[in-house]
Amino acid sequence: MPEDRVDLLGASAAGASEPAHPPLAIRSNPRLAAGRHAATVCAIVHDEMYFLPAFLAHYRGLGADRFVILDDRSTDGTAEYLAGEPDVMVVESPLRYFEDVAYGPEERAGILETRAVRLWRDQMMNRFCADQWAVMVDPDEFLVLPGGATLPAFTARLEAEGAAAVWGAMIDMYPRAIGDITGPGAAKAGGFELAGSGASPWFFDARPHIDPGQLIQSPAIPRTIYPGSVSRLFARWGVLAQGPLLRRIRRRLSGYRYQGASMIHKTPLVRWGAGDRFLNCHVTSKPVSSTRAVAILHFKFTADLGRKIEYALKSGGYNQGSRSYRLYATLIDRMMRSEAAFTAKVSREYTSWKDLDETGILR
Repeated sequence: MPEDRVDLLGASAAGASEPAHPPLAIRSNPRLAAGRHAATVCAIVHDEMYFLPAFLAHYRGLGADRFVILDDRSTDGTAEYLAGEPDVMVVESPLRYFEDVAYGPEERAGILETRAVRLWRDQMMNRFCADQWAVMVDPDEFLVLPGGATLPAFTARLEAEGAAAVWGAMIDMYPRAIGDITGPGAAKAGGFELAGSGASPWFFDARPHIDPGQLIQSPAIPRTIYPGSVSRLFARWGVLAQGPLLRRIRRRLSGYRYQGASMIHKTPLVRWGAGDRFLNCHVTSKPVSSTRAVAILHFKFTADLGRKIEYALKSGGYNQGSRSYRLYATLIDRMMRSEAAFTAKVSREYTSWKDLDETGILR
């Protein structure tokens, strides 16, 4: 058996047919495990001190009153920092993020991802968020709601409409130029800042990204209208092949234009129920609202990107053997040689939810 595979069949003398996956262990603030909460934010982290202070502040501002954070063996003080936050419960697992987990045939047929990261999402929601609204995001993802609403207000609106989940569009954020994240000033900047006095401006591609009312594939996902600034940059710098001429022409006529680099849809906000599950890290088994969409500001292009690329390439544990990080590494190298800008004609500076609303991203 390969060393990176966790064989958790857990067969007993009676001959159990389904795997017995190890449960999560609570590391700090166990009092937060029970009870009802207005808005819970769940995340999986590894060495995320760069983002965490801003991450917690942002979601507290949205009305989150509990955080459930799974720490995947951080070494930068992440777990210790989180343990000191009274509204944060830290949990852990004997598995690692990238480990392949065994499933019985019936359960395996109902999911699209077998790494531990998918299992953890189910475990966190089932154990701590049953019959409650919860946000499931990564630490570099900052949810923005229509009208600047809080999470309790927005989920109340969803419930009134009979919805139990909403699509999110991953909006790739970026600074003005490559030197903002690779220059000497970036290294001294310290932790992440979303906004505020002294914070450098952030930009996004001002185009609607997904259409939640037009579903494609099976399981159903929203149609991508525009694949994001990462796809634009990969095309501009020759990082990702754009396909034959006919395909490029068809794409340009449809307005899509660039070869998609990664999934830009996600289900970040759900009211979790019995039997619900994550099919992969982006899609759940729940029916999703066809009229609502939220924005997820996704901050890959930061001063922390170099560290993440190094870890991803060393571990090989991210999707498709950390393929996206290999592409990021190529892009950054090519942009650094030309001292290039991230911005283009489609760019718009982000100041508040109104910028996204005027662009047609929020619904």
